[in-house]
Formats: sequence, C-alpha cells, structure tokens
Amino acid sequence: MIAKNQWLGLLTVLNAMALVGTWGFTQWANRLATNSVLAGAWMATCATAAIIGSLGFAVLLTLSHKVK
Repeated sequence: MIAKNQWLGLLTVLNAMALVGTWGFTQWANRLATNSVLAGAWMATCATAAIIGSLGFAVLLTLSHKVK
C-alpha cells in the first residue's frame, strides 16, 4: 500500500509536469523561426507532458480518497 505522503509526492510531480508542459507548449512558436523540426519535437514533447501530467493528476486525485 502506498503511504499518504507518497501519494502527495506523486500528485505534486504530475501537477508540476502538467504546468511545465503547458508552459513549454506556449513557447514553441518562439522556436519555430529558428528550426521547424526542433519546434515540432518541442511541441510534441510539451503537449505529451501536459496531457500525461493532467490525466495522471486527475486519476491519482480520484484514487487518493482510498489512501488511509
């Protein structure tokens, strides 16, 4: 069984991942002018981080009510 502080740590990491991914996704246009391939990779990476972080946060938050 996962301890309560471990759940909070996972929630914090996923929340940070979602926030940083979202921030990075907003910055991809700045990189587009210099290198379009790099900009595409940047956009894909940040969008993936934002999606995984958001969904993971939602799932763990939903499941965390079962933690004692």
